[in-house]
Amino acid sequence: MDRFLLALIVLAALAAFIYWQLRSRYAFVIRVAQGKASLHRGEVVEEYLKDVEQICKLWGFTEGVVVGVREAGKIKIRCAGGIAKSHRQAFQNAWNYQ
Repeated sequence: MDRFLLALIVLAALAAFIYWQLRSRYAFVIRVAQGKASLHRGEVVEEYLKDVEQICKLWGFTEGVVVGVREAGKIKIRCAGGIAKSHRQAFQNAWNYQ
């Protein structure tokens, strides 16, 4: 019984650690709806939200998601949901300028 309980505790701790690692990988999540950018997770400066809106307006994106992903101590920008991945560099450049 003790081994079963110990295995259950270890398994629960491992599952919690994996969930925490996956969840904490995202520094921020910005959703664009009808051309307006809104922050849904994390923190960014107000200027970056304005930059996201301007870039979307420039390229004609009205819907999508811009995500900041932690990789090797830096934040890399990823785009999805209507924002062409080929325009990711514009969002990355705006982020690096902050």
